[in-house]
Amino acid sequence: MRVAIFATNDPDNVSGGRYHALMLAAAVASLGWEAHFITDHKPSFFDDLAGLAAGGMKLHLSADFVAHLPGGDFDWAFIIPTGIFLPEFYE
Repeated sequence: MRVAIFATNDPDNVSGGRYHALMLAAAVASLGWEAHFITDHKPSFFDDLAGLAAGGMKLHLSADFVAHLPGGDFDWAFIIPTGIFLPEFYE
């Protein structure tokens, strides 16, 4: 299975929703599935959870959620809502 998880991240703050999104990616990867975490900033807590993902999580940084996206199709895609309005994130 190939899973994409899209979430915005504030480089200066920790958010429970963002933390849970990364936990989802770690859980998916621990099943041996391909987990892609797509975000605008590397979460400050990314390395904390990387050890839980036996298969490894793939981190993709995209400032506009258009450039630098992984290619190919996904079996599942999760869009984690953001507390700020970013039309480019939802379109």
